[in-house]
Amino acid sequence: MIDFTNCEKKNKMYGGANGSKICIIYNGERYILKFAPHGKDNRCITEYLGCHILQSLGIQTQDTLLGTYDVNNVKKIVVACKDFAINGWTIQDFASLKNQIVDTEQNSRDTELDEMIQVIHEQNSVDAEALNDFFWDLFIADALIANWDRHNGNWGFLYNEVTDKVKIAPVWGCGSVLNPQNVNGKGIQYFEFISSGKYPECTKALERMYPKINLDRINKIIDNTEYITDEEKEFYKTMIRMRKERILDFSYEKLVDPFYSDSNIRHLENIMRDIKEGKAHFAEHDLMKD
Repeated sequence: MIDFTNCEKKNKMYGGANGSKICIIYNGERYILKFAPHGKDNRCITEYLGCHILQSLGIQTQDTLLGTYDVNNVKKIVVACKDFAINGWTIQDFASLKNQIVDTEQNSRDTELDEMIQVIHEQNSVDAEALNDFFWDLFIADALIANWDRHNGNWGFLYNEVTDKVKIAPVWGCGSVLNPQNVNGKGIQYFEFISSGKYPECTKALERMYPKINLDRINKIIDNTEYITDEEKEFYKTMIRMRKERILDFSYEKLVDPFYSDSNIRHLENIMRDIKEGKAHFAEHDLMKD
């Protein structure tokens, strides 16, 4: 267990509305120390778990540590997020990139998907294909961890003021994951969206990401997490397993697995129709023998 109470504090300030944040130095590196908002005591835990599960899927995220911090003689569970805006790099969220596209009509913090895709392909700050793959890979990963609060302000880029270079930033803002309460129906309905196959790029991301999901590895991350009970660990593991089965397994079998391809489904339907109409004929070697 890490106690961050006596760490050196810096004057750097951080925005965002989800709880208090202070800047500390831990083991010679700068961290954002996040405190859970009132009434959302598990927010630091889910921030930690969300980032580590995404990392297990090969997605670069902020490095996070769990620990405690004394507030008026009360130990608070906190999450320390390594500050990656260093050495001349500053964070610019996706909303900032949208503002560069002068013919877009939507507000920069809207999550209208078609417009986001348009911006990804029209911008020239980073490689459009790499950004597109990153966006959809993260979308599939967010479906697994039940992230209902991914928006244009909590993912984006790093900009270097000296070199004028831009690169995709590690993912941050995972505090709203693994929460069964989707407030007021907020957020995208992952099952309907992914399983529909409406967006081919989403299906391609499903094909890329699905083989990377290792439940044993994810369960180990959860089991090794401090400050939560065995019952909470079981809840998180069950939630991940069920979302994989009901959203990603279903969609993968429907859209990606060759056995469930449209052409094969039609072939099987034709066979079933022929059987019902008495038109099917089988050679002797096609029959099962004891």
